[in-house]
Amino acid sequence: MINRLLPVVWLGIVLLLLAGCSATISTSSGPSESASGATSAAPDPNQTNGAAAEPATSLIAGDCTAAEMEVRQPTVYTVYTGDSDTPVTIHYTAFNHDGTNPTVKLTTVGPVINILGYACNEASVQADWILTATHGIDETITCVQDFGGRILSTETKKQANATVDCTGNPGR
Repeated sequence: MINRLLPVVWLGIVLLLLAGCSATISTSSGPSESASGATSAAPDPNQTNGAAAEPATSLIAGDCTAAEMEVRQPTVYTVYTGDSDTPVTIHYTAFNHDGTNPTVKLTTVGPVINILGYACNEASVQADWILTATHGIDETITCVQDFGGRILSTETKKQANATVDCTGNPGR
């Protein structure tokens, strides 16, 4: 019975994502320049990118898939928040076929946000895999980054406007 329901559940998730019910996402493939001419190395984690959207079970970081990997070990970005109403802004590294590893900005609600990625390009081997999360309430926020079931980095804070940083790379 469960085996018959699984394809229906996946189809429902895909349809919701295609219908625009996913979180607001923007990408940045490098430093950005402000109106004053100053450059910043990463997006501002305190700036939101639109209204919070419905939470998703799992998002995909980039366009690489498990089927393309020699060793099919995903990178898993996980953020835990203290509630399911307050938006959290997440920045994470995506892995693309063209060799780019843009930093993606996602604003959504918890309490648990999972993002899967597959490091399918050579550039990702040397890069820091960014995972930061920020929220504005006096509740606990935690991030965990793992690769192939091995935890690379974790951080927890309990304070208003806290930012947790789980940036890492399995080769370091």
